[in-house]
Formats: sequence, structure tokens, C-alpha cells
Amino acid sequence: MILASKMTSNQPALMVCRIGHDGECSQSADCTPYQYCNMGKCTNFKKIGDSCFHRNECGRSATCFYYDANSITGVCTQYMQIETGAAINVTQKIDSYAVVNEDSHLLCKTQYANSIGICSEGTKSTNKGQTCEVDEDCPSSDGVTYAKCKCGWNTDKTKYCDLLPGDDEWVDVRTKFNEYFQATRENCNTDARWQQCSEKSLFNSWMCAKLKAENYVLMIDANTLDCMANLFQYLPTFSEIYSYCSNAFLIKTGLMIASLASLLMFNF
Repeated sequence: MILASKMTSNQPALMVCRIGHDGECSQSADCTPYQYCNMGKCTNFKKIGDSCFHRNECGRSATCFYYDANSITGVCTQYMQIETGAAINVTQKIDSYAVVNEDSHLLCKTQYANSIGICSEGTKSTNKGQTCEVDEDCPSSDGVTYAKCKCGWNTDKTKYCDLLPGDDEWVDVRTKFNEYFQATRENCNTDARWQQCSEKSLFNSWMCAKLKAENYVLMIDANTLDCMANLFQYLPTFSEIYSYCSNAFLIKTGLMIASLASLLMFNF
């Protein structure tokens, strides 16, 4: 975008402020979807394999991945390329502190890596949704780990076994994220990352599934409460779920109606 002041006969030259493609910037959000802000100037993304310091340099289809936890520079690495069973580095050393490597799990084709950095499908909670007293009542499909035993949304202190990453609900979350990611990878700004920037229906569907999975135990009892409408209205967690899920349904329904209307008009 080019912004210019009105010029009169007394003005010696036209003053132009450039923002956007190849223009000046203070953050990557000022640039077009194909560039990032580099020392005040919008610059084309680095290529896969180039060295980097931040994920914004690599575009929205890749991240700056630190293969060596002690390295001060990373490498632009494309998302969802590493096979199940392969190891990735999930931490990075910054000022002697080990921190989680940003978006490292998205390097896996499955979009999931366990705590030691192995790409996998994730274990399943064999007793998901069943009542429990302690975590040991919630075994997983690997026979080693346990799902969390959490309090439900009730007054009698009933607890339920939560989900684990391999459960269908989380698989659905990753599927919907991939649909949103693939639809927006080329037309959303690198600074937006996983915020909603286009494809609102796909974004809402992903967020609806994600929030339901994150609050799986709360939703078990919430679905049976007569006062659910009040919960949706007043409690942030339920309100957010209702907002994304209802919007996803309405947008999808609207698109179907519009498509049907176009088809009928074409036939006439």
C-alpha cells in the first residue's frame, strides 16, 4: 500500500510512505503474506534449509527449527514432513534455560510428538469418559501412561477419565487443523500464524473441535444440564465453545444453502 500526501505547487516533492510488499515495517504483520519484517523492511521468506532465528522468517508453511538444543540459529523446516517414529528436538536452550521449541510437534506428519520428541500417533485413553477416583483408573493403550482423572461439571464430585492424544477427538482436531492450514498457508500473513485470517468456517470448525477436546470432561455433564444456556452465556469456557461451534454450523449451513440455490438457478 502506498500513502501519499496531496501536493501543491509550493511543495518541492511528493512524500511517500510505503507499507506492505517490499515496504517499510515495524512487524511482520505489516507485510504481505509472502514476506516478513527484517530490520524495518519487508523481505521475502527464507527458503527451506536456510538458517533462521525466528519462525516468521520461514513463512507460514514452515518453522525455524533448532535441531541442536544448544545452537543459536535454527533451520527453516517445513511442517508435517517427519515420519512416525522419527525423533525431533522439542527443546531449545536460551540463556541456559531449556524451553519448548515452538511448533515442533507440527513437524511430524501426525502433528504430535511425545514428551521425549518421538513423532507418533499418540496413545489412547482406554477408559475415556468413564468414572474414576485417581489417574491409575484411566490406563492408556500403551499400558504405561495414564490419562488424567478430572472432576466433571457436577455437584456430586464425580470424576471422569480424560482424553489422550491418540483418541478420536484429538485426531479430529488435527484433521481439522490441517484442513485450515492447507487452505490458508499461502494467503495468510506469517505473523498471524494460527489465528483466524481467512476461511472462517474451517477455522471455527477447528477451534470448535479443539475446545471440545480440551474440555472433554467438563462437557460430559454439561451436555445433560438444563441450565446449559446460562453456562454458554456466562462462563467463558462454555461461551467460547458455543460461539465457535455454532458459528461453524451456521457458516457451513449457509454455504450449503448458497450452493443449492446456485444449482437450482443454473438448472432453471
